[in-house]
Amino acid sequence: MTLMKISIKRTDFYKFFFFLFVFFLPFQTRKVFLTDYSFYTGSFTEYGTVFLYLSDIFFLLAFLSFAIFNRNILKNGLAEAKIKSGKSAPRRFFVPFLALVGIYFLSSLLHPTYLEIGLFRSFKMAEALLLVFLIFCTFRDKRILITSLFTLILSASFQSIIAIYQFLYQKSVFISPFLHKLTGETILGPDLPGIAKIGEGSEKMIRAYGTFPHPNLLGGFLLLSLFISLYLYLEHKRDYLSSTFLRDHKSINAFNKRIIPIFWIVLFTSQFIAFFLSFSRSAWLGLMIAIFILAVLDLFYIKIVSRETILSGLKHKHRELSISLAILLISLLPNISLIANRTFQDIGGNHARSQSESVLPSNNTFSDRAFFNNVSRETISRYPLLGSGPGTSIFQIQPYLSERNRKINLESWQYQPPHVIYMLSTAETGLIGLALLLCLILYPISKAFREIVSRETILSDKIFKSVFLSIFIAFLFIGLFDHYFLTLQQGQLIFWIVLGILLI
Repeated sequence: MTLMKISIKRTDFYKFFFFLFVFFLPFQTRKVFLTDYSFYTGSFTEYGTVFLYLSDIFFLLAFLSFAIFNRNILKNGLAEAKIKSGKSAPRRFFVPFLALVGIYFLSSLLHPTYLEIGLFRSFKMAEALLLVFLIFCTFRDKRILITSLFTLILSASFQSIIAIYQFLYQKSVFISPFLHKLTGETILGPDLPGIAKIGEGSEKMIRAYGTFPHPNLLGGFLLLSLFISLYLYLEHKRDYLSSTFLRDHKSINAFNKRIIPIFWIVLFTSQFIAFFLSFSRSAWLGLMIAIFILAVLDLFYIKIVSRETILSGLKHKHRELSISLAILLISLLPNISLIANRTFQDIGGNHARSQSESVLPSNNTFSDRAFFNNVSRETISRYPLLGSGPGTSIFQIQPYLSERNRKINLESWQYQPPHVIYMLSTAETGLIGLALLLCLILYPISKAFREIVSRETILSDKIFKSVFLSIFIAFLFIGLFDHYFLTLQQGQLIFWIVLGILLI
């Protein structure tokens, strides 16, 4: 095989750093900056601490090199973002985004007690704005877009292999303290407190984490990567990879016949299995919703299934996908009882209390989340316009209990934000912050839907927009049950990446 020689120009620096940013997005490699609230709960408190992640550094380098060496693209993007009218009208997105960042900083300044935490969260929202803007400026170059997506699914495949090992051996992959710090992998074990587990009684098994802080985040990330993998498989499964690494036709043909099928089978199989081993119910439901949305869009607007039936397509044209699904089913059979147990865990019985009865957190998923939501409602009633300040949700729990004469010392795990991102946004940045966030959510959705139904949009673009619209709606659904899209590094990044892609 004849390999291509790779050279990097100054104008390509940002691409190099951005691809590194995408690959290392799942890693928890970070520098910890302790605050006065880092041990607020009696032990280390994630939500009371400031972090600088390796992915932050790669993104900052990507944006700075883009701004310095690609000024023409930057100027064009800024000019388009200022347009008051037109087909894309990006102004209607970026103006509310700038306003939301301003609300974050203003709300932080209004609550100086938690100023460090508030400013940190405000800068994270400013980083999200820069990330979306960079995507808006650069992803119209299809080569950059597709390379970024391939980088993400390669990272997801690596995460999947780690996750499968963790579940099979019920322990962390990296034993060395240096590798633990380098990857940020959580120290795992079925007997360790604070680790997400499944099973009943003494038969407890840890859920797969990858290098994420929680299995639910792994599930959300793999939901994204699975749909991206499906899109790339259907649209670019051969041409892109072979043309990237090879240049003569004989080598390309051999590569396509021998390497490409193995690549896709390993990619799909590892991600499918790890996705289920995360045992994230919200991600499972999100997957079903994304599939349903994509099927509806295909039925009414895309109509790619009419080219060939699904069964014949899987049998002949998409054999790699068929083999991956077969391997998935075989691998899940021994764990079917665990999947059933996890699916119906905490549903029904005496534990499933109503929200009005949930005064104290227990060890039950639904009653705990009802408690956090009740705290949030109380916070909203006290700070309706601008909220209690970004990142301050956990600090509202003790005042909530004090008002009800509950003088108890909670466990550290009992200090959590509300598990609904819309309620969390309202509690921390007020009704104004929620309104701006909804503007950022609704505009890309309406824009993508208009492009999908338009007769002027070519088929490949319809497929692309439909896939990412399905993912984003699934994320919005998951946001009804989890908070990581607004609170945790990896969750924030994947949320804003998908939203940015819907804009291009």
